[in-house]
Amino acid sequence: MPDQMVEATRWARSAVSVSPRRKAAWFALGFVAAGIVSGVVIPHWGWRAMFVIGGIVPLVLLVPLLRYFPDSPRYLLMRGAPTRAHATLRRIDPGLPADTVIRTDYSSAEEPGRGKVPMVVDLVRGRWFLSTLLLWTAFAANLAAFYAIQSWLPTIVGSLGAPSRVVIASTVLTTIGGILAAIIIGPAMDKTNPFRTLGIVYLGGAALVAALGWVIGGGSTWALLGTAFLTGTCVTGGQMSVIALATVLYPPGMRSTGVGWALGIGRLGGIAGPLIVGSALGAGFLPRDVFFALAVVLVVASISVLMLERRSRA
Repeated sequence: MPDQMVEATRWARSAVSVSPRRKAAWFALGFVAAGIVSGVVIPHWGWRAMFVIGGIVPLVLLVPLLRYFPDSPRYLLMRGAPTRAHATLRRIDPGLPADTVIRTDYSSAEEPGRGKVPMVVDLVRGRWFLSTLLLWTAFAANLAAFYAIQSWLPTIVGSLGAPSRVVIASTVLTTIGGILAAIIIGPAMDKTNPFRTLGIVYLGGAALVAALGWVIGGGSTWALLGTAFLTGTCVTGGQMSVIALATVLYPPGMRSTGVGWALGIGRLGGIAGPLIVGSALGAGFLPRDVFFALAVVLVVASISVLMLERRSRA
């Protein structure tokens, strides 16, 4: 029985990182689906029809999400629902014995206060300050690079005389690469150190973004498409995976606030990235130089995550 209790505790700690990556993978797939649907809908019914579809689909999905989307095992354990926690863990690992005793070593001292709604000030107070700052930096840097590439890659490739099919393919491949990368990055984060894994992914992304800037200026079409795909595996794949770090970093009482603010701060980077790239291109900077600068941004994201790993380990 003690071995079964330890095994269940490890699952209770790690299982919370599974669903964010799956949701992010479907989120990225939505980029691809939206492009395909818009190509069919807009010529027949106009652009307003896309907003109607975008409003109806979430409402249709709301009912099954409320019914089938589970709470995290640690949350259920802290709310005194071990049976539901066990059922959730069995969905993740059907091999978990039915008689396993589910427990958690989570301490209420980690929460900002029983019965208290956590505020953003709790995320930047005391020992959480530096960890939250590093997490926000990683989110903002990753989304700055992600949206800058998504926004400006089609324009840059098109301005260099590439046919429309190459322009579309180069952009779509960055998203598809990220979706496929989740198959590798996700298990790697679960089996090894998640912070270290993502830090390495960002470093690889920095090298690939720099390479993308190089091939845009004079590489072949196949080199461009191949590099765009590989860039997506790290940049888009990293964007999918960084959400899992927030769920691992914060205790259940702070998790929703921590994830929400990390995403919000990250969006600021997502807004600033394309604007800065546009200003740089307008000022006469070469596309290669812009992509080299985006590579540096991903190095910053990598350093932030690796520093966060050291704090988490301590």
